[in-house]
Amino acid sequence: MEADDAYRHAAANLAVVDEAAAYLAARAGVGPDRMDALTARLHQLIDTNRTAPGIVRIMAYANAARIADGEAQDPRAGWSTRRALRRDRARFRAELRGQLAATLDALAAEPY
Repeated sequence: MEADDAYRHAAANLAVVDEAAAYLAARAGVGPDRMDALTARLHQLIDTNRTAPGIVRIMAYANAARIADGEAQDPRAGWSTRRALRRDRARFRAELRGQLAATLDALAAEPY
């Protein structure tokens, strides 16, 4: 169910994934050329391996973070609800970064 929703909004979720990848690249000191190549391979992996557990988790966390972000900015929600959604968004982004780091490490280690 979550994976279906994540792939239904794939373009928006890939933007979240790319943002997380850029964050990881900056923290790890990966150069822009190397990161561009890894990101291209990651996008290819996401497109071709939609049922792989790691890829499903990446897309599900990106989707959950995107949804929480949108709902946290809704002025109709009360402050406590927005606060809880911001905490959820941070948790989902942290989980996304962890899964993404493991996937990018594997992509970087394998010859292309």
